Amino acid sequence: ADHSTDLSTESYAEELREVAKYRDGRFLFIRGEELTLASNKEGLLTTVHMVVAPSPENPDRGFAQDSGQELIVTGDGSLASAAPPLREALARVAAAGGFAYAAHPFDPISPILRGGTWDLDSDFLDSEGKALNPGLVGLEPWNRATSATADDARDPHCIQRDRDPATCFHPDPESDQYARLEKGIDLGWRPLLRKSLAASRSDADSPAFKVFLAAGSDAHGDLNYEATMDAVDFSKPLRGLTGYAENNALGKISTVVYCPNGMGPRGEEVLRALRDGRSVLSDGPLLIAGFDRNGNGSLDDPEDVLPGDHITFSARSLPPLQLLWVSSEEFGPVVSIRLIVGSAAGEAAPLEIPIPAGRMLASGNLYALDVASHLESLKSAWGTLRLEARTRNAAEEEFRCYTNPLWVRVVQR
Repeated sequence: ADHSTDLSTESYAEELREVAKYRDGRFLFIRGEELTLASNKEGLLTTVHMVVAPSPENPDRGFAQDSGQELIVTGDGSLASAAPPLREALARVAAAGGFAYAAHPFDPISPILRGGTWDLDSDFLDSEGKALNPGLVGLEPWNRATSATADDARDPHCIQRDRDPATCFHPDPESDQYARLEKGIDLGWRPLLRKSLAASRSDADSPAFKVFLAAGSDAHGDLNYEATMDAVDFSKPLRGLTGYAENNALGKISTVVYCPNGMGPRGEEVLRALRDGRSVLSDGPLLIAGFDRNGNGSLDDPEDVLPGDHITFSARSLPPLQLLWVSSEEFGPVVSIRLIVGSAAGEAAPLEIPIPAGRMLASGNLYALDVASHLESLKSAWGTLRLEARTRNAAEEEFRCYTNPLWVRVVQR
């Protein structure tokens, strides 16, 4: 997804030609955009960024309108180059069958790049506050895998001779990717999940609305590291003028989607899974959870319930929640799996799930978890179940996986 401020009709068409050229059945690109938009909250030069994806029905169509214009062109939000209103852009995306995620919504970037903080009520929610703005499906607060930075973006690994080591990659405690992610969860995802459940009627067949989490490396520059001018550390002002490097890189963080029918020749199934929250977020290990409704020892059947889905059970028919996880020597064994139950009152404290001996690198078969007692407090109201996994390798590096929620209602009949 290129930035809307950098695109033209010609370059957007060229991107589609490039996308089509590299589709080989094993790997594919999907053309999208990252838009710079004016926040719905009134204020001077308050711009936000939003990642928009095309319709799963016709990914190559872009965001075409009656004029035939497929591209959404925006200004950068300055006085000389105004950015269009957020709701206006969302309306166009929705009309084209596309969808959007709020990009780094609570991690504002430098004034030069003009990506500010999303307002929870006016930017995410509609005018009544009981649904997401049409076209918006979630937020992407995990967009960097940075733990080290370098002042010199041209040679941050000090490959050239006679380099000053002080300008090369070194640990940067101010660049904690998990702190950024947890900040986005605390300020955005948890409150929105709570508002979703509070707006959901206990006799309704589905929750009032859903809101999903997404991740992506958002890497700019070299394929092996990020070269950026996104400097908000004013103790190092030159970084905002000459740029610097982060050890974030393309593919270090992923949104992993469930596509039982394959990706689709143009990414149709990938887009459906992203739109519907059938996904987990990871920088290494993988964890999924679901209800095996037919009890055949698999979560691959159409009737099974996976992240992004919703289901109503009677108290007598509630099956165990089934977990599957896998890691590797690179990412290390699983050291923690946590279950988090959400209600209209908010999320409960995480519950640590015991990991059986001999299954720390992979669960193997399904691992059954009885969640009945954890859902009793919902009392027939809608709630959410989501999980987090953490691994640690031999170098003491930590890696994580977050699932999107399952929406569950347990009725006493």
